Amino acid sequence: MATIHLGAFVYFFSKIKEIASGEIINDTIAWIPQLGINIELVLGGLGLAFALLITGTGVLVFFTPMHT
Repeated sequence: MATIHLGAFVYFFSKIKEIASGEIINDTIAWIPQLGINIELVLGGLGLAFALLITGTGVLVFFTPMHT
């Protein structure tokens, strides 16, 4: 499970340069093409900040040793 969080963190971290230059990353996935319903994914500055915060916290939680 920690590798999923780490992979997501590394992915979002790699997008910092693009977002800092002013780009907004858009991706469209056809969900129900017969009805013209799509899933739109948008990554801007605020979304990137939250994504790094959430995935970074997830990495820390899974890699921190538990003391009992």
